[in-house]
Amino acid sequence: MNERDIEIHGLTPEQVQMLDMMWSIESYQDYQDWLDSITLEEAQMAEQLKNLLVLTLIDDAMDNYDMAKNYLKKFQL
Repeated sequence: MNERDIEIHGLTPEQVQMLDMMWSIESYQDYQDWLDSITLEEAQMAEQLKNLLVLTLIDDAMDNYDMAKNYLKKFQL
């Protein structure tokens, strides 16, 4: 499986740093422990970034699906 970088434009340096931190967490329990250790404002930003990441992944998957669907149309009778 090919790994691809995920690009999210328009983030502040603080948001990039938080996403890097979130990405480095190895388990859901570690993520929960980390959330419990940060301020409410930071936890809200983490939730927003998590949602943004999920939406970006869904958008990327849909782009790949549309590309594949258009390619397969070439072979339809």
